[in-house]
Amino acid sequence: MALYDFFRISLPYGMRKNKEGKWMPFNREYMPLAYNDTSYKEATFHDQYYQDKPLFTKYSGLTDKAILSRIPESAVRRGKDGKINEFWLYNDATNPMIAPEYWDSYLGKIKWLSKFKSGKSSE
Repeated sequence: MALYDFFRISLPYGMRKNKEGKWMPFNREYMPLAYNDTSYKEATFHDQYYQDKPLFTKYSGLTDKAILSRIPESAVRRGKDGKINEFWLYNDATNPMIAPEYWDSYLGKIKWLSKFKSGKSSE
């Protein structure tokens, strides 16, 4: 099934971190932004998605502490090492497309993420 609207295809649903500590925003299908055809999905294991693609960026300051300052613990996934390796910007109950009153919260998170610059990161 392909995604069918700009929001689900091109705006971030969340972010995923790879083994090198680099991040990739993903859309509602857990695919890199702007992918809209699920036939491009390559793996069935969450931490394997797109690891070989140059879609990840290291962002200075995007640490677990920074993430938890804006994202609730219930919206993060941690790896075996206890560090955050994925987080979501909304869920079905707070989806701005379904409940427009959630746009301000969502756009605030996008604005917050946009302050992070590519470069070295430390935790």
